[in-house]
Amino acid sequence: MYDRPMQKQLDVIIRSMRTTLQEYGIERIFELKHGTMRICPEQFTCDAYLFFEGNLDAINSYHGEYMTAYSWANMTEGYISWQMGKIMS
Repeated sequence: MYDRPMQKQLDVIIRSMRTTLQEYGIERIFELKHGTMRICPEQFTCDAYLFFEGNLDAINSYHGEYMTAYSWANMTEGYISWQMGKIMS
């Protein structure tokens, strides 16, 4: 069901986000195409992505903490710890 007030609110949020990204010169990391939004990981460097790709600098910079303020990150932290165990053995 189409919800016009919700669509207007989403439009405001998207416009605000685009303005902020433009202010920082990083507007290319966000894409809105054919009604689909995405963050474009190919447009930025991420230490977690580098870690999972096997980048030694990223692996060596990991010191046992991953986004500890976010409970939803626990699963990824467990996976990172498991990966570190494989690397170290």
